[in-house]
Amino acid sequence: MNLLDTLLAHNEGTTRRLIEQSAALSDEQLDQEFDLGLRTVRLSLHHIIESMKWWTDLMNGQPQWSLDPLPHDPVSLPSLQFRLATVAEQFARTAHDVEERGRWDDH
Repeated sequence: MNLLDTLLAHNEGTTRRLIEQSAALSDEQLDQEFDLGLRTVRLSLHHIIESMKWWTDLMNGQPQWSLDPLPHDPVSLPSLQFRLATVAEQFARTAHDVEERGRWDDH
């Protein structure tokens, strides 16, 4: 496994583990506000996954969009897990394409 594969696996695996650990929390705990970061566990998990999508789009030269806030109805942990699996695969495929084409310094 090369450095890129190690970093990609760590990113996806750590985020997946955070979602798994959050399963023990109630909706009230997931949405409890704290005076730091993105204010809640659910918002933080959503942001991590949406940031991966944003970076994937950036590396693919696609238009950038603002990270959307969570919809009025909270995103479930299973939905976050599904979104992570989808985005992590796209992110890894794009990163490998960048590596294969030697585009690390492209702007």
